[in-house]
Amino acid sequence: MICHIIDVMKKVIVFSDLDGTLLDHDTYSFAEALDAINLIKELKIPLIFTTSKTRAEVTLLQRDIGIDDPFIVENGGAIIFDPKFPYIPDNVIKIDNNYYAYIIGKKREDLISVGKFLKDRYKIKLFSELSDYELKRIMGLPDDRLDLSKLREFSEPFILLEDVLIKDMQKDCERFDVKILKGGRFYHLVGKNQDKGVAVNKLKQIYEKMHKNCVTIGLGDSNNDIDMLMQVDYPVVVKRFDNTYINLNKENTFYTKDKGPKGFNEAVVYLIDKILNN
Repeated sequence: MICHIIDVMKKVIVFSDLDGTLLDHDTYSFAEALDAINLIKELKIPLIFTTSKTRAEVTLLQRDIGIDDPFIVENGGAIIFDPKFPYIPDNVIKIDNNYYAYIIGKKREDLISVGKFLKDRYKIKLFSELSDYELKRIMGLPDDRLDLSKLREFSEPFILLEDVLIKDMQKDCERFDVKILKGGRFYHLVGKNQDKGVAVNKLKQIYEKMHKNCVTIGLGDSNNDIDMLMQVDYPVVVKRFDNTYINLNKENTFYTKDKGPKGFNEAVVYLIDKILNN
């Protein structure tokens, strides 16, 4: 039980990966994280999804959980703001009627062009070329969620069809100002200046204009989370579905005993108590 005699001067902000962290790797359920989610909502702590998922996928998840904080999509491709957010930065564009986007990454069509260039040299298959059957087998999503995952704007995932030296592919990408990030299920073609850490740092700057004493927690389980975790005060490495951990060379790193949303719950409840009651 967390004591609610807390330091109100501290503004805790939680940045979290989704698949394999807040969401179970296989079922995509967040049920085992509900205690932490409810605590976050009770204390009005921003919960900022920082994910490789699309804007369409994240907005649906936000509705399911009942939050409207900013969120980071497609491995840092853009930061999305609800119009009610009190400090929307300059240089945003309006998308649909409901959101503003601060764009960091490249357009997907440009990344697909790079992917086609790579296909002439390496045995890979782009996300946009995968059949629904292949996507279901890889991702395990129901049809309605699968359709949302296709609505990409700032990245192009791909799979390897044979062993490839990724560093060789990275070199070929450099001429296009593109790089490769490794996620839990896919590799991702993204813009050279795009990663979760860049987007997290931008949002930190925004929150620091709104609050004097921000304290950040970040949670992730994959290599593409490392840039995010390096930007936060309290990094959390969540145990992966295969019982392994990514290696994070940073002091103060919390390694969860439990996997996925149960690990999220374990770390968030502990760290909020530590930050606000010490």
